[in-house]
Amino acid sequence: MVRNKAVLANAGVRGFAAILAFASQIVMVKLLGENAYGSYVLFVTYCSLIFIFSRSGLDVVALRASSVAYGHQDRAQFGQVFRRVLTLGVLLSIVWALLFSLAKQLSAFKRFAQSDAGVGWVLAGVLGMTLLAVLLGVVRGTRRIISADVVDSIAKPLVIMLVIWILVGYGSHGNSVGYIAFIAANLIATIATAALLIGVDRKSRWREAPGGSRLELLSPRSAATYITYGLITYVFFQLDTLIVGMWLGTAEVGAYNMACNFVRLVIFVPMIVVIQMQPSIASAFHSKDFRTIRATVAGAMKKSLFFAGGGVLALVLFGRWLLGLVSESFAGAYPTLLVLAFAHLMNSAILVLTGMLLMCKEQKLVVMAQFAGLCVCAPLYFVLIPRIGTIGAATSVLLGLVVNLACLTWLSARWISKDKIA
Repeated sequence: MVRNKAVLANAGVRGFAAILAFASQIVMVKLLGENAYGSYVLFVTYCSLIFIFSRSGLDVVALRASSVAYGHQDRAQFGQVFRRVLTLGVLLSIVWALLFSLAKQLSAFKRFAQSDAGVGWVLAGVLGMTLLAVLLGVVRGTRRIISADVVDSIAKPLVIMLVIWILVGYGSHGNSVGYIAFIAANLIATIATAALLIGVDRKSRWREAPGGSRLELLSPRSAATYITYGLITYVFFQLDTLIVGMWLGTAEVGAYNMACNFVRLVIFVPMIVVIQMQPSIASAFHSKDFRTIRATVAGAMKKSLFFAGGGVLALVLFGRWLLGLVSESFAGAYPTLLVLAFAHLMNSAILVLTGMLLMCKEQKLVVMAQFAGLCVCAPLYFVLIPRIGTIGAATSVLLGLVVNLACLTWLSARWISKDKIA
């Protein structure tokens, strides 16, 4: 079951992290300028596209496998999880970063890959993102969820602000300042996460099993499914940024991305609820305890929708002021912010159902629902963004998520039917 105290504690961490993230965005816009900030956003968005392939579901596998190994106090299997996901993460990051760099030379792809960053910047960015993601998956599998969130949500914004402040203070300017800050944040967060795992290893009472239990590796078929899921998610929440960059320029990218940042207020508590429930779901599924799965998901869904509704209300009341606080020109994105807020109200329910299905190895159902929404969302980007700008992007996301939620609800209900309740 999702524990209320754990949710509240994690909500406190995430709440502080949200304030910190807000502060870091203000710092970046003020120090870098609107255009350089937009270039930074395009760089991170481009790296995130490659990250889908380099990650290949390794973070989910790491969370699921480490949760089982840690629950059984199986040190040998836990070590296998750590070593294999780390090795695969490094190899996949290098391979996919190089492949995308070659593809970027094609004129058809270059228009989407608007970032001017070279292959070295991109490789460093993708490698840092991948290693951090898989190690955080291992940490969360050991129930150190709050610690993982502190590293991921607090350490990274602090490093970004500090690095930009130092570089600009010493006279550095240009897009590379943002690139360096992003890469440094991932590197330091990865080191901190590795330190957490060393502490887990020393404090745990491991059961030494000769040779360890056999670790189920990520098959190419499963990896392809996770990549497909990641690409569909990317279409919903990041492809629109690239298309805005194609048609409207870096300043509009900055304003739209700022609206997307603030709309995270809607889903920040639902994300906590999902992260808290996933280890319990993984353990229950391993034991074939579908009754516990169903009860956990029902409780998580109520919390998720309640807090998401509060987030929407806050943005309706204070959204324009928040955008204007960053930059006066960003206040014009307030209508876009409102549409995105209601889109993420849908997403708060999607997160719960998706988190459950991924822990139960039913990623195919997630992909099916996402694909249905994609068929609505993707074409609308190219129709609405050139005509009505960022509001068109937000409207496309909203309609796609409505279809996604409807399909995911139906598929989840079928899968976890009463026939599976012992």
